Amino acid sequence: MKEEPFESLCMYGLSFEYPRSWRLIIESKQVSFDEGKINTLGTDILAGLLWEKVDKVEISLKDYDEMVLTNLQKKDKKFKLINKETTEVCGHQAFLEIMETRGRSGFIGLRKGIIEHVHLLFFCDVSQRFVTLYVTVLPKLKREYAGVIDRIFSSVKCYHHVG
Repeated sequence: MKEEPFESLCMYGLSFEYPRSWRLIIESKQVSFDEGKINTLGTDILAGLLWEKVDKVEISLKDYDEMVLTNLQKKDKKFKLINKETTEVCGHQAFLEIMETRGRSGFIGLRKGIIEHVHLLFFCDVSQRFVTLYVTVLPKLKREYAGVIDRIFSSVKCYHHVG
């Protein structure tokens, strides 16, 4: 795949990079400091950022992650968690997860086959928000987009970190 320029998207103390040729999709009714969702769309690949303010006293990162995974399982009976590892984003503990679903996957199209999702999920203690950076791609294109996916995930920043 040809190297292309990337753009930085910075909003409400969160940022990530995405290829300049991709479309940016923002639904204004969903975007505020407390909650929002932004998608960037390429050819058969989607990257997005999702955040929501939740009282951390009521739910831990692990519990929030389990809730997200349970909701995904309810939406797709063939949902499968492939890999999960603990990592860090700007000093925040994070989970990096790879999963598969079948069938519909929003902007990627109405497909009956497998769709792969990669999620990076963390909680920011300062802004009191759960944040998910995600990529959705057709498995047959994963190798082709590997460099782009790595750059997207390595570029994520939270400007509300402690320290």
